[in-house]
Amino acid sequence: MRRAALPVAAFVLLTSCAQAGTPVQRALHDTTGRLDRIKSATLDLRMAAESPGAKGPVGFAMKGPFALPSEPGLPVANLAVTELRGAKTYEATFVSTGRRAYVVRGGRTVALPAGTSFDLGGGNGLGSLRIDGWLRSPRLSDGGQVGGVATDRIDAGLDVAAAFDDLGRLGERLGTPALAGLRPLDAAAKAALGRAASDSSIRVWTGTRDRLLRRLVLTVTLAPGGTLPEALRKMVPVTLSFSLGLSAVNEPVHVDPPAGA
Repeated sequence: MRRAALPVAAFVLLTSCAQAGTPVQRALHDTTGRLDRIKSATLDLRMAAESPGAKGPVGFAMKGPFALPSEPGLPVANLAVTELRGAKTYEATFVSTGRRAYVVRGGRTVALPAGTSFDLGGGNGLGSLRIDGWLRSPRLSDGGQVGGVATDRIDAGLDVAAAFDDLGRLGERLGTPALAGLRPLDAAAKAALGRAASDSSIRVWTGTRDRLLRRLVLTVTLAPGGTLPEALRKMVPVTLSFSLGLSAVNEPVHVDPPAGA
């Protein structure tokens, strides 16, 4: 009996060690696995594409508090949305009380039709972003304080095709063409992205204690070559930056209807 116990114990030990992985692998795995635990936060989201021949960045920014609904429907949110179109910007605010939603633009409030829904992540919140599949050769270091929370920082190379695929799907759900247009639609488009990416990197800040995502920043430089997503085809060479910041994570959010509603 004693002879049998030793190999079994060794097998269990080796298996648990293999599952645990390195500290950076554990941090990345836990952070990705807990994205769907983020039910509310103050969001700071920005995507911008910049090209030497353009008059300014093209993209969008979205800032403000949100709380996801417990079932399909409207969130509670007050999001300032800025559309970047080169030298011009266009601003609006999406306001949702959880029961009714509105768009405020130029001092005018428009109520959205009853039954309107807002899908941040396919019913799974940010959990639909499989960021653990985006990173290559990750490195772990102290991330300092982010939004009053101690963090670890993960620096890595970026799998551009995998990141663009996830971000494009998120853009489709958010109704943001600039982000949705990044999605490569087939294997050939993914391969073209890989060839065109001359430089790319990603940084992830995760809570040291809770392993909840606090910040994500990625940059990609695309050079001419191959077939690129239509949203970027006319801009190459282009540098794309994407940042996602989350503060006040899982704290209560209350939003009143806008004035004039």
